[in-house]
Amino acid sequence: MATQAQIISENIKFVTNEKGERTEVIVSLKNKIMKEFFEDIQDLLLVQDRIDDEKVDFFESVDKILSSK
Repeated sequence: MATQAQIISENIKFVTNEKGERTEVIVSLKNKIMKEFFEDIQDLLLVQDRIDDEKVDFFESVDKILSSK
């Protein structure tokens, strides 16, 4: 059975220019592991963007939402 690293490597293709330099990447998302991997990357980027957002207490927020209904 292939490892996740092997599956990811097999589903990424590099496009090169006339000098042989890698200029673009083509990623296949047909494989479930690839789809999940890139969803995780997207989630991590969102977390990184929001790291300095104001902190909100979960239970206080839920109470506020429930009491407004």
